[in-house]
Amino acid sequence: MKKKFLFLVTTGGIGGAEHFLIVYFRFVDYTKYSVTLATHSDPYSQYLRDFGLPVEVISLPDINGKNDIIKFITYCKFLRNGGYDGIIFN
Repeated sequence: MKKKFLFLVTTGGIGGAEHFLIVYFRFVDYTKYSVTLATHSDPYSQYLRDFGLPVEVISLPDINGKNDIIKFITYCKFLRNGGYDGIIFN
């Protein structure tokens, strides 16, 4: 069974760290791992398609205007429901 990993990116654009992440995705063994990229905006899909990478891109929950406790609970529910084996934060 494949291990499921979530890469959580909260920045809005593509800079050095995000370019590194796309390069990193090129070396993942997708027969062993399932990769999901969660972000508020999606400047990544085109790059991932250009390289033929089977990375699922999903949207993070909208937490604008909520207090910190509500934000925390929203993210906890989001992460728990995914059933991920590992979560990597950017």
